[in-house]
Amino acid sequence: MEKRDQYYIIKEEKGKLLFTPSADVSKSAISSLDNPVRITILQLLAKKALYTAEIAAELKVHEQNIYYHLKQMIKEGLLEVAEKKEIRGTIAKKYKTKALNFSLILSQKWQDLSQLVSNPIFEEHSLLYPFVEKGVLSSLFVIGSPDPHGEFKARCRDGHFALDLALFFGRYCTFVQNTVKLDVEMKNSELLKENLIIIGGPATNLIAAEMNTYSPIKFILKKPWEIATEKNRYSDEAIGLITKFKNPFNNEKYVLLAAGISSIGTRSTIIALTKYSELFKKMKNVESFGTVVQGFDLDGDGIIDDVEIIE
Repeated sequence: MEKRDQYYIIKEEKGKLLFTPSADVSKSAISSLDNPVRITILQLLAKKALYTAEIAAELKVHEQNIYYHLKQMIKEGLLEVAEKKEIRGTIAKKYKTKALNFSLILSQKWQDLSQLVSNPIFEEHSLLYPFVEKGVLSSLFVIGSPDPHGEFKARCRDGHFALDLALFFGRYCTFVQNTVKLDVEMKNSELLKENLIIIGGPATNLIAAEMNTYSPIKFILKKPWEIATEKNRYSDEAIGLITKFKNPFNNEKYVLLAAGISSIGTRSTIIALTKYSELFKKMKNVESFGTVVQGFDLDGDGIIDDVEIIE
């Protein structure tokens, strides 16, 4: 049996690509739908299969009229028999639509879907790669435990910033279950081999401490806490680093680290990631990337609300 082409209708909604299956139909099939009763029948049968009598009762139309419409719609390939059942010596048939949607194909000039995805409207989908793939989150968020833990017996106070970043990612992808992990859950885990989005510095996030050696910009793990680049050292608590690098536990995966000298600095990194898309553009096609940002309280309410990229 020759395999039929599969068709889909695609739409953009709030930065996401959504699709639904469709079936191609002829011009005569479209013409046959120039009838409000047939349109209503299609809408009913798209929800669930029904017997002729059930359709007639729903539409308050004589059953014989429904038979006529069903016959024409089956002829045009819009409907099919879903089920047969003998009732009082006669065969009753349940009908359903052949597809959830129908399309009239006017042109055979097909284009590769990548040309659509490269449209600026959908640019963020590719910008977030490899942490987002095909519209689905393909990474784990790793935050520090709120309980005292690790060498410094520190409590994480910046894990909630992961929610802000997750909401940003959620504009462009769907999430699977169990995408957020505590650092204490990740120690010596196979999950370390996945794409990782690590929130928080090495004092409060054990995985950030473990990855510090491999990050292109590093924390100095002794007091006074500092962030060290090839050119400078930073100790202001409103300063944070954003780095991307290959996962040392799996060379095919990557790590995105957003962390500050304090929770204030971590907040600065999250604001930067969600506000400046050029950061994702810069890190998209490189194996290693690093930048330093500084947060500012512009409205004087004691909370960081803006950032500058300082290196």
